[in-house]
Amino acid sequence: MRNAALKLARDFLRIDNENKYLAKQGPLNFEVREERGKGIVEVSLCVCGCCSIDERIFDSFDKARLVAAKMTFQGKEPAMTCLSRYQNLIDSWICEKCGCEKRPVWKDAPGLAKFCPICDENTGSIDWGKQSK
Repeated sequence: MRNAALKLARDFLRIDNENKYLAKQGPLNFEVREERGKGIVEVSLCVCGCCSIDERIFDSFDKARLVAAKMTFQGKEPAMTCLSRYQNLIDSWICEKCGCEKRPVWKDAPGLAKFCPICDENTGSIDWGKQSK
């Protein structure tokens, strides 16, 4: 029993040392920055990679790097989601008047323009079988 406890204690120390080394040397899976004396870890990013959605704030930059190192050591990575932009994308394909799914006007550029097959007046003028020349 004592040997198992000693081995467990050694393992905890080894992991703690590896986390400290990773925090100092990197590379980390998470972006860590310092603002106004606080350390900030970005734990969730937009799928486009341009905005931080969820951040964890710590008392110091070193503490933030240590937490980012622990998450990296555990194999975690930032979540890549952007609910507001994703919801806007979904909403752009739903007609505001009737709730019907919109269709693309051109097959070659489906995201450029959309129409509602029920509400839009020009529905009958689009021939999906022919390509315009």
